[in-house]
Amino acid sequence: MTLHVPRLSLVLCLLAALALLPLSPAGAEDAALTAPLTLPWDLSPGPEPDPAGYAGDTYADPSIRVRLETREEEGVIWHLAFVRIASPAQLRTYTADPGNLLSRRTASVSKMARAAHAVVAINGDFYNNDAKEASVEYRMGQKVRYKAYRQKDVLLIDDRGDFHLILAGSRQTNAEQLDILADAFSAHHVINAFTFGPALVVDGRAQAINPHYSYTPNRKDPRSAIGQLGSLSYVLAVAEGRGASSGATMQELADYMAALGCLQAYNLDGGNSSQLVFGDTVLKGQPTASDRTVNDILYFASAMPDSDAGGAD
Repeated sequence: MTLHVPRLSLVLCLLAALALLPLSPAGAEDAALTAPLTLPWDLSPGPEPDPAGYAGDTYADPSIRVRLETREEEGVIWHLAFVRIASPAQLRTYTADPGNLLSRRTASVSKMARAAHAVVAINGDFYNNDAKEASVEYRMGQKVRYKAYRQKDVLLIDDRGDFHLILAGSRQTNAEQLDILADAFSAHHVINAFTFGPALVVDGRAQAINPHYSYTPNRKDPRSAIGQLGSLSYVLAVAEGRGASSGATMQELADYMAALGCLQAYNLDGGNSSQLVFGDTVLKGQPTASDRTVNDILYFASAMPDSDAGGAD
């Protein structure tokens, strides 16, 4: 028997079905993004975002979409920023002293975000806080250091905006680790590199976090992380702790980033360093603490000329 459905009813059914489909975390339902400006691979700030692009918990212009969410799950308050960009160069880094990458100068995350014209920003890995315990650090194509240090995972971000993780290897020799790094640099044009970690998600799978990794992995603390969801699609995450929110262990952070759909994810500096800045909104991992100044941030920039970055629907 053939079932005949009136045309209007069919349309309503289709609309109802579409309403039930999950939306991409960064708003893939939006029109395709475009980048009228080619941003340089250097430490110059991005174009100023258009204030009209901010609408509550979102920012939109033709080159970037950001959605901010705060969730409370199992006693942890999570601040999340889902981001889509048109061009890999919109994923950028900035430092407290862009003219001297070896400087130990520090600044607040919000101050650096303003100077960089960030649409949204998160603290980096505090790369000059303890240079002895760092393997590879690059900022916007400029080498800060490149040496063997086998106790920490390394995140490489290439000129396509893709993440590549090199895992710590206690059984490697220094020469073997340098060979692994050399292979990675040969295969990818590395723009930014970080030594902190641990790696949280690798190829879509939450990692089993080494209980002896640095940065108190088994303690519930404020945490910061960055994850890649897909091509030019990312999530920034801050877990509040040491207050009304319990904070997260690194294993809980890894499991959470995997549950968000990350293909790759990496732990950044946490504790009092943990901050997410979205326009004038500053979300701290430890809300009652004073700002800790740090060396660096990761941020996302608009790729619209300053006069044309009008808010989009």
